[in-house]
Amino acid sequence: MGTYPADRGGYVPWHVAKKYVLLFSDGGYATKSWQEMIPPGTALDEAQALQSLSWIRETSLHENCIESLANHDPDVTPHVIELT
Repeated sequence: MGTYPADRGGYVPWHVAKKYVLLFSDGGYATKSWQEMIPPGTALDEAQALQSLSWIRETSLHENCIESLANHDPDVTPHVIELT
């Protein structure tokens, strides 16, 4: 925990990274998932699902995280995100 894949070559500590956007898929289905720690209903291992949600929550709340988006969130509309 505490890192995110910078590319296929390794990891960069998220607290060292400049601004970033977190895109997550099956770790949670909406912003509400990580805000309220609601695991996906399809999770085979609830403990691991909660561990993933905890990482998503921690990373989403970091000051360098511009936006955290769940791929399945129906409330997300197409928009431009600028990394400055």
